[in-house]
Amino acid sequence: MASIPIQNAVTAQPAEREYVIGLDLGGTNLKYGIISNFGEIVYKNFVPAETQKGGRRVIDVMKQAAYECLMFSKKENFSIKAIGAGCPGTIDSVNGRSLGPAPHIVEWEGVEITKPLSEIARVPVFADNDANFMTYGETAWGAARGFRYVVGLTLGTGVGGGIVIDGSIYHGHLFNGAELGHVVVEADGRPCACGNHGCLEKYVGAHAIVRDIIDAIDHGTKSSIMELVQSKNDINPAWIFKAAELGDELCTRIVNQMIQYLGAGISSMVNVLSPEIVVIGGGMSDAGDDFIAKVREETLSRVMKPVKPHLKIVRAKLGNDAGIVGAGTWALKKT
Repeated sequence: MASIPIQNAVTAQPAEREYVIGLDLGGTNLKYGIISNFGEIVYKNFVPAETQKGGRRVIDVMKQAAYECLMFSKKENFSIKAIGAGCPGTIDSVNGRSLGPAPHIVEWEGVEITKPLSEIARVPVFADNDANFMTYGETAWGAARGFRYVVGLTLGTGVGGGIVIDGSIYHGHLFNGAELGHVVVEADGRPCACGNHGCLEKYVGAHAIVRDIIDAIDHGTKSSIMELVQSKNDINPAWIFKAAELGDELCTRIVNQMIQYLGAGISSMVNVLSPEIVVIGGGMSDAGDDFIAKVREETLSRVMKPVKPHLKIVRAKLGNDAGIVGAGTWALKKT
């Protein structure tokens, strides 16, 4: 059986292998895999999540993915001990259901998550917010391994957040803790789908910075990014960072604005929570180490003085696997 080891993840290995399934539901795709207690991904795959067809169809897709993993484990002659399912939105991690809507999933509020999965797998199932599981994955096996107080940020279409304290996910009252993308950075700022104004994700999420570029171009600002793409519809964060790297004035301004807002948002989190380490993941963390270094510099310029010498702000190590690793590892911990 081929395995995909997570580098430098394990210091003291358990005597026998145990296996769990990790599911990571996104707005477009469902990523899933089988994780061992040795920090190995022994199987992984992804499929379209079919979120536009509604929450119940999404659960069917998750059930099919779990069944695929179960068939793989049967073929390879090992058993599955539990399933972890990371999902967008506010998730009741005790009763295993969605408590509210999610931006990209039609009819998601109130959908049962754990019950239908446990019925096909006949093992315990644990559901939680996807960014919580990303943060837990990085704490268990990635960039935050060995730290007690961890904050995780996922920079994607929007901004997700997770908090891990002494190896446990912090949920807060009504499972609504760690909505870090909704830290307010402009008191009378842009309207957000959450009902507030000026939320961090409205200034640093992928959708936000792409919109800023397109709006500026539509209002007559010249940008060399149009020499890199065929049309405005092709503009994405990767092209924005590339154009900024090549010296484009507009893209450089928008990236610097993003860094400034990230520094303001993260410093607020740090001043409230006092973590040892902040891990930045999600698609836009692929902008690279220079981007993370600038976010670190901006944040450290804003945090309280006693924190400055000790705070670490780092790029996530597990990449797109963090969600499935965190979901599976949490399920194993809770079983």
